[in-house]
Amino acid sequence: MNENEALGKSLQGIFGVTLQQGLTKAEIIDRLEAAITRLLQGRPDDFFQLMYRLDIPERLLQPSALDASDFVRQLAEAIYNRQLQKIQSRKVNPPPASDDEDLKW
Repeated sequence: MNENEALGKSLQGIFGVTLQQGLTKAEIIDRLEAAITRLLQGRPDDFFQLMYRLDIPERLLQPSALDASDFVRQLAEAIYNRQLQKIQSRKVNPPPASDDEDLKW
């Protein structure tokens, strides 16, 4: 599985969006942007919990950033990049083999 496929699978699970194979980075970010907008409009508390869980820098969520016209786009790009970093890190440093569910990533 290549990085974009792994990223798509990860983001599908997190945001519940359908990401077909072969999407470009821009297409994935477009879909993320739409999912973030829906989440912000419908469930803002869930949105902030998700940002914490995804390890998105708090500076991106400050009030000054929230007023920016391209805030959601920047956030979608940050989520894309952060998830890609996690995938790359797991390739280099795979978790130890274990039957213990609590230790699995």
